[in-house]
Amino acid sequence: MQDDQVDRNLKGTDDLDVDGWNKADWNGVFAHHHTDDVLVDWKGQEPTHGVIEHIDAMKACVQAAGGTPPRIPAHPSASDQASGPASSGNSKTAAEG
Repeated sequence: MQDDQVDRNLKGTDDLDVDGWNKADWNGVFAHHHTDDVLVDWKGQEPTHGVIEHIDAMKACVQAAGGTPPRIPAHPSASDQASGPASSGNSKTAAEG
């Protein structure tokens, strides 16, 4: 049962980051993975309250970075997670190098 939850969480994270963020699908996949009342305090930026404010902040972040979201590579698989975080080098975004 716990493994099922882990698998669902990994799939949700991949959907959000790889499909929602990388493809800038703000009102589709990205919004689907956030509640209407989400509170986000992200990287020292002003906190956002609600999904619309969060999406607007992410759009502004992308515009400031040149108009294309910094690519998030696929996340480690569930089997990689079981081996520990050191087993995969895919944890950095393209912006982090």
